[in-house]
Amino acid sequence: LHRVDRRQRQMCIRDRTYDNITMRNFLLIPLILFSFLSNGQNWTTSTFPGNANIMDISFSPDSTGWAVSFVPPGIYKSTDYGQTWRWNKTLPVTLTKAIHFISDSIGFIGALNGNLPIIYKTIDKGLTWTQSSISGGFGSSINSIQFINTTDGYAFGNWGSLFLTTNGGSNWTVQPSNLFSNHIWTGFVFGAHDLLLASDNLYRRTPTANWSTPYLGQTSDIDFVSNIVGYAITDSSFIKTTNRGVSWTVISNNPLPNTSVKSLVAIDTNEIYIAGNQNRIYKSLNGGLTWNLELPINNSQRIIALTKFGPDVWAAGSNGQIFKKQRTTVGVDENTLKPAEFNIYPNPFIKNIRIDGSSNQEKQISIFSQTGSLLKTIKTKSSLFNLSDLKDGIYFIRIESGNHSVTKKLIKITP
Repeated sequence: LHRVDRRQRQMCIRDRTYDNITMRNFLLIPLILFSFLSNGQNWTTSTFPGNANIMDISFSPDSTGWAVSFVPPGIYKSTDYGQTWRWNKTLPVTLTKAIHFISDSIGFIGALNGNLPIIYKTIDKGLTWTQSSISGGFGSSINSIQFINTTDGYAFGNWGSLFLTTNGGSNWTVQPSNLFSNHIWTGFVFGAHDLLLASDNLYRRTPTANWSTPYLGQTSDIDFVSNIVGYAITDSSFIKTTNRGVSWTVISNNPLPNTSVKSLVAIDTNEIYIAGNQNRIYKSLNGGLTWNLELPINNSQRIIALTKFGPDVWAAGSNGQIFKKQRTTVGVDENTLKPAEFNIYPNPFIKNIRIDGSSNQEKQISIFSQTGSLLKTIKTKSSLFNLSDLKDGIYFIRIESGNHSVTKKLIKITP
């Protein structure tokens, strides 16, 4: 079960107007870290070097943050779990719209150079980027990238361009289809090449069947909370499937109708977030039946990308805006937390883990599932933890000690 972007998330680009936008002068004025309070919920905004239009953000498994800007095309990096960002590199392209890391070292950037789609790959944690080979897709910018495994991946572009790699992103080939010709904003892949695409309609393909159109209407984003239950946002409606995308039901009206950017993150079957123009992020706690305004800043800025990493929800947009919502913090003031380097080993682990870096201070250890559900919380001064009750799989661990915190990926295996 894989989501693009943004996924971990991978944030996926749904902007149907940015292709003709010239960014305002790039100002090197950092944002000030502050908190928004809305309906009792805290959102913090990160320190970012300038006012670039952030099109996508991604986190590698070691919690390193990555972001790309539209014009001028820039790459930005965070080593403190998104609290502060630094300029990293500029690639020789016209614009960048997508970034996706599949490991601590390996990541991809989707771009456009003139009329040519461009994909860059790094294998050394962003120190160097190498241009991949792409066949087809003339005039198509790369809107989002997603990998099924370390070798097979998809890139989604304008004008119906769907690219496939089977060699780890070194070469990409356009996939033929006469079903759609409009921009593909994002996609969702189930296992072995079972695809859902968000475009002028919602399209579906299985490895043994042709393309079908299970929902008619401009679709901007897709997210799933299980291998059968998923959600999508269209220009007019919020819709749901309970059969892996075969059929869809309208749950409610879209609170952001007729806006050019709509992003969706589903934490579970109750807690769901959508975002769009005018810095508006809406939240539902009943599966999309009703929506409350979560981040109501009255200006004309855009939330372009929305994703989840570990237990937290992230949003990014124009003028260097990157927001984080820390969804679960018990007895800790989020505004006082500072990043810290806690070492966790072994990772992957079999039964026990050890956490170094906090001496004998009391720590709060929170374990989350991949979908952000809190599984357990431990308060202790010990550095050794028995997590043998967890099933094999991928988790996120948040460590809070004093005024320090960090969130990292944790992998449980069987010997």
